[in-house]
Amino acid sequence: PIGSVYLQRTSGEQVRVFNTTCPHAGCSVSCDGQGYHCPCHNSSFELDGSKRVSDSGRENPSPRALDTLEHEIESGDVWVKFQNFYPGREEKKPKA
Repeated sequence: PIGSVYLQRTSGEQVRVFNTTCPHAGCSVSCDGQGYHCPCHNSSFELDGSKRVSDSGRENPSPRALDTLEHEIESGDVWVKFQNFYPGREEKKPKA
């Protein structure tokens, strides 16, 4: 397998596509319908992929939001350009 993604319908045929790898340390992120969570170091993200601000005062260790992926919709099918990105960096830099 190439990798996994989360598809989120935003309206009609509009979708968001996220790589399921956490930008902090590269672990797999889960979704509970309220947001995304990484079990390795407690990084968490809103449903739109932005970094979640902690109410407990603990800093979210992820250096950036979830990584979005380029995609297009053709005849109702979603075609995703899958990429992995380097974890632990503020900038979203694709791996070669």
